[in-house]
Amino acid sequence: MMKSVSRRHNTKKIRNSRPNIVLSLQSVVVYSLIMDVYVLIEPLYKDSLWCRQYLDGLKYEAGRNSIPLVFIESLDGYMPPENGICTLLGSTPQWLRKMSADLARNTIRCIVVNPDCSIETGMTSQIHIDFHKAMQMAASYFAIHHRNHTVLFGVNPSSTTDELKAQAFRTAFPAGTISIHESSVSQSCATLTQKYPLVDSVLCCNELVAIALLRQLQLDKRAIPREIWLMTFGRSAIANYIKPSLTAIEVDHILVGRQIIKIAQFLLKNHAFSTLCCTLDANIIPAETTDNASFIVSPIERHIGDQASENSMNFYQDPIIEELCNLDRLFSSILPSDFTLLQGVANNRKYAEIAESLGMSENAIKYRMKRMMGLAEVDHRLAMLSLLERYLGEDWAKG
Repeated sequence: MMKSVSRRHNTKKIRNSRPNIVLSLQSVVVYSLIMDVYVLIEPLYKDSLWCRQYLDGLKYEAGRNSIPLVFIESLDGYMPPENGICTLLGSTPQWLRKMSADLARNTIRCIVVNPDCSIETGMTSQIHIDFHKAMQMAASYFAIHHRNHTVLFGVNPSSTTDELKAQAFRTAFPAGTISIHESSVSQSCATLTQKYPLVDSVLCCNELVAIALLRQLQLDKRAIPREIWLMTFGRSAIANYIKPSLTAIEVDHILVGRQIIKIAQFLLKNHAFSTLCCTLDANIIPAETTDNASFIVSPIERHIGDQASENSMNFYQDPIIEELCNLDRLFSSILPSDFTLLQGVANNRKYAEIAESLGMSENAIKYRMKRMMGLAEVDHRLAMLSLLERYLGEDWAKG
């Protein structure tokens, strides 16, 4: 839920996830040390797991430093004060460009993650993830292990981040192929090997499309990793429950959220600086989808290529992506005993039996089951079990 800010006379009221805080402007010293950081989120992006991870890091670091966060729904409804700081969380290049330009016109500094090169820079601090280095590492990893026909899968051209990944892929994989979503994730997964019969390695733009593709390849009886290696950008809570485990280029989105607050702190304390830019590294974490093959670091060359710009379907509203986001929210919020409960239900055990084995009351078991169905956004137990089997595999409920 978006929070709001209201101002009357000399008192400022800040509403956030913590108890309401009221600061008097008479306390000039306190006010100068605890200045608001404003947060504006693109509506299309706000329910994505990446946005949630950014927010987790942002809220954690803000809480550690007693910095109030003020969430605003749009600049039309409320404009932060002059010389204030606003972080933009979004993925669409057009939205990021427009919001940063509107803020700059009102002398408001903003912080953006992975902005495109055409964004307004005079008042915009930037956090970059080094996708060129990450792609060079992936290219080296595949080449060392003789995987020479690589496809970049799951590119969402409506995403600034995916455009940067595609740009870096073209440089690191001159002979590689880019597969862009044109209709739905399901169709893209189903037709991948038909379009690219020689493919022996796939690098997915995110873990959600990687999970969807892994399940489709298994349905097609393709041997993973013997026939096709699979690697993904990012690791999320749901990835811990996927078999075979996914090799990942690990990007710490929570750390990115924390860096947003650190940049805001620096700018608030050092008025001579108008903007800051920082770059975060990524690392390859080998797992079962690449046969746990070791990664050997090799020298990295950096190049700058052209950006991709194509229209695509609405990635964040794709049914598979929505389901996987809901599952990730579920696995980010449950305890090991909750997963044991789900396994018990899948194995047709009665609530009373499960409650006794977990040392809980039957009412507590029913409450936790209802809560988990709410997190996964399903209406009944059969829908929950079907969802889990679809993405975790048929054997997920075995102990």
